[in-house]
Amino acid sequence: MDLERAGKITSMLAIVIPIVLGGVTYAIDLNNTRINNNFKNFHDLIAEIYDGGRKGYSGSQRALIYELTNFPEYIDFTCRELPRMKETFTNAKTDNEIDSVFKMLKCS
Repeated sequence: MDLERAGKITSMLAIVIPIVLGGVTYAIDLNNTRINNNFKNFHDLIAEIYDGGRKGYSGSQRALIYELTNFPEYIDFTCRELPRMKETFTNAKTDNEIDSVFKMLKCS
């Protein structure tokens, strides 16, 4: 009886452990993909903000500056970069948007 019970437990573990490990691996891969996508999207956004400033698209540039608030993992960088953006772009509306995002992110 004990050997039969041990065999059933071993069989169940042989089925359950790979399923659990597969689920954990999937979750880790999914999180890594999300992190990599956020990194790429954030850096593309920064590049697009500066390109829009060079091309004179202040309306879309203001919207892009606001989009920086969607990346909380990059708040420190954003807080350091906003004053540089303000020096680079001389449009008053863009300056107001930079100030608004600066306050929203509670940059000091």
